[in-house]
Amino acid sequence: KNIYYFDAVNKNICKCDLKGKKSQVVVSVDTTRTKINIVNGIVYYLDNSTDTSQIYQMYRVKQNGKATKSIEY
Repeated sequence: KNIYYFDAVNKNICKCDLKGKKSQVVVSVDTTRTKINIVNGIVYYLDNSTDTSQIYQMYRVKQNGKATKSIEY
């Protein structure tokens, strides 16, 4: 029961309650654009790749910001 959004100024994926209050950072990213999807309590998002391919890399993180993991595709 949260709203997830991308704070482009500070490069963070954040969440707040449904009233727009109690905002907190879930995870920091290196990109200036991203996509966010929530499935079964896991936040999936895109970030810059860590290699020279210059493509986006998909990651997942728990809603509490713990256990970030890259997803190979």
